[in-house]
Amino acid sequence: MFTHNINLFVIALIVIWIVSRQLRPRKIKKISLFLLPAIALYEASQNLPQTSLPMYQIIEFLFMAGVAMLGGIVQAKYTRVFWSGDQLYMQGNKTTLCAWILLIAVRYGINFAFHALFAPPGSQLTVIWILWVGVAIMFGTRNVLLYRKWPEMREMVRGQRQV
Repeated sequence: MFTHNINLFVIALIVIWIVSRQLRPRKIKKISLFLLPAIALYEASQNLPQTSLPMYQIIEFLFMAGVAMLGGIVQAKYTRVFWSGDQLYMQGNKTTLCAWILLIAVRYGINFAFHALFAPPGSQLTVIWILWVGVAIMFGTRNVLLYRKWPEMREMVRGQRQV
């Protein structure tokens, strides 16, 4: 129970931190493009059930993967990437902020519906591994699409321009 609450607290802090940064330009670093999806996948693997996955969690995961991918697509479509001096920046807007808020609401709506309809009595409301996989998919999708869309991202990742 304590670990579950700590995980929820850490996830809440990450979400608040990310959402609060949507409207401000923020520096892009190579490591940050890979680090958050990697950490999220690691956390998901650490929070998988010790027994086989219940079918309702697999189905919930598939729904969440689709929602997270859609969130990553919207984030990439409306995020601006630009150079300022020798530093690459990204900046969201009101659309990306609304997408974040909607993604969080849909995530908890799906979670609540699956818990209410399918979870055995006494199980925890939030399935942490699904939440972490959703974070990994959303950020991974966004980063791949930003890389494909913006030549500036490719320059920075390939080291063709000093950052």
